[in-house]
Amino acid sequence: MWNCLRSSWARSRASVVAPTNRSWPLSSGWPTPTRPLAGPWASTASRPLDAAFLFFQEDNQMDLNDFAVNEDLFEGGFVLMLSADSGVRLRSAGSDKAQAVRERLYKPYASFREIPDDIQARLTCDWIAQGLAVEWIGPWTIGGAPLDTSDPKAVSQALQHPKFKPLRTKLLLAASSEDNFRAAAEAGAEKN
Repeated sequence: MWNCLRSSWARSRASVVAPTNRSWPLSSGWPTPTRPLAGPWASTASRPLDAAFLFFQEDNQMDLNDFAVNEDLFEGGFVLMLSADSGVRLRSAGSDKAQAVRERLYKPYASFREIPDDIQARLTCDWIAQGLAVEWIGPWTIGGAPLDTSDPKAVSQALQHPKFKPLRTKLLLAASSEDNFRAAAEAGAEKN
């Protein structure tokens, strides 16, 4: 029985051919810049160089100003109104101040291979309260009791409650979206 298995294994291995010059893709009929794909499946979109050269046409030039942000809003923050009279002034998550706060908060955990979820949630709330939120606008209450928004520790502790995860997510997404810091720059350009 073992001889039978050995011979079938040898036959299957014999069908595997070692690569030679003839099996190399460039010599076996694969499409190249000088030999485009041919046949009924070929289209203009399947030609690699046609798509590459479309990017370099003059009509499609990329202007770096499309990515510019208003520097005052980037560091100083934009106002995110969450109700008729309450909101938050958020700075960009990529701003120097926000990054410095994040590095300071995460520094004690630099040697950790993986930060536990409860510590990660606390660090995120601390980062929102100390690094992202410039000021809290309007009255903020929790169950009728006023929240002292001038104290980052109190805000962070309040945000750590699981029922406020959607608020944390909303604040993080708003601070991470560069469009929030670009809109005022575009509005200023339109006025001029």
